Amino acid sequence: MLTGKHYRSVTHALMCEGCDMTSQAAIDRALQSLRMSINAAAALDINGRVFEDADIENARVEAHVSTVANNPHVREALIALQRHYIAHHASPSHVVVIEGRDAGTVIAPEAGLRYFLRASAEARAGRRQQQRGELPREATKAAIESRDARDQGLGRATEQSPGLRVIDTDVLSQEQVVDRILADLRAF
Repeated sequence: MLTGKHYRSVTHALMCEGCDMTSQAAIDRALQSLRMSINAAAALDINGRVFEDADIENARVEAHVSTVANNPHVREALIALQRHYIAHHASPSHVVVIEGRDAGTVIAPEAGLRYFLRASAEARAGRRQQQRGELPREATKAAIESRDARDQGLGRATEQSPGLRVIDTDVLSQEQVVDRILADLRAF
């Protein structure tokens, strides 16, 4: 379950509704018109639609996702849906993997294996450039640092969060990170 995509989807949906993204009250009102559920593939369905990456992984959504993600009513609604999904899909024979800034501290603090994947803003900017072909690296890095600053608090994980296993991903490939996690899972 990619919780960041859930917040991006809500942001995109609100923008499509013409919501004033600078007003928490407007976000609260517009949120009432969204029927949300998490489907079997762990994607967020909003009013019968699951948005494509092209809809939600762009600078337009990026500019507003922190505002939406920090709205207490949006957080409450999404966290409830995410916990409901876990309660109904996780079992000893079915592992649910959750990725997000507060996955191991807010959504599933009781999970047996929880990680903090450390990556510098420089490394994340390089990855984002490769994935999305975004702005020049320095501008992307500045946007990442700005978002990190806005997202401080609200129970989001830090390297010091109790019970989290820290993996420094700056010099590891995605496959190497997955291999480390799978090794822990096998030993669990």
